[in-house]
Amino acid sequence: MKKIVCLLFISMSIFLFGCNSEKLQEKQDIQENNVNVHNVEETKTEKTPIRKTDTDPEKQKVLDFLYEKTIDEIERYCNWDAVMDEHFEKFSTSRTVIYPDDLKNSISTGFFQKYFSDDIEMQEKLSQLPIHIKYFIYKKLAK
Repeated sequence: MKKIVCLLFISMSIFLFGCNSEKLQEKQDIQENNVNVHNVEETKTEKTPIRKTDTDPEKQKVLDFLYEKTIDEIERYCNWDAVMDEHFEKFSTSRTVIYPDDLKNSISTGFFQKYFSDDIEMQEKLSQLPIHIKYFIYKKLAK
């Protein structure tokens, strides 16, 4: 009986040791993968986006503002100017063509896709803005 218990104990020990070595190998593989993932992430973050530049100083000011500010800051800063510009358009002359919102949206979105064709992040950033602000920025850049 002692021999059977002893053999069971030895076989169980060998089995558990084998399981532990497999788990240890898995942990090492996971740690290596984590290191590789961190290296890949660091490489991706080091890449700087291509900034659009313009020779016109007024357009360059608008571009610098768009690249430096967040969506909320752009919205806060441009909201008043965009609203005033829209009302000024309505009351300035009878010849002024006032576009509906869906047309303003398609005009500005199409322009931004062409103007920022190399910068997908800026296209996404501008697409999150309200229509009247997008149209206001479009008019500033399309002069």
